[in-house]
Amino acid sequence: MRGFSTSPRVKADVIVVLGGRPEPRPFEAERLFHLGFANRILLMNPKPTVASDLGLLHTEANLDLSVLSKKETPLEDIIRHFGHHHQHLRRIRGRPQLGADHQD
Repeated sequence: MRGFSTSPRVKADVIVVLGGRPEPRPFEAERLFHLGFANRILLMNPKPTVASDLGLLHTEANLDLSVLSKKETPLEDIIRHFGHHHQHLRRIRGRPQLGADHQD
């Protein structure tokens, strides 16, 4: 089949959920997590909006976290990140505690 690899699946260090439309992303991350593609999910938090700063709307990362927890993804396997994502991704492999929020 063209476009599909026949090589064995390699487990990733983390599944990254980038900001954007919240509808498909956390659901796909949850599916990949439960299929065993990685043991952790990293939620990236884009810039908050004025409405989320005022508490009127949830941030995308909070919506993603709600989806993942409703889909029975263990909270200790979810990392929420606020700040510069490129710095955090370099350190993700050695992260000793997974349950806490992290900010650069």
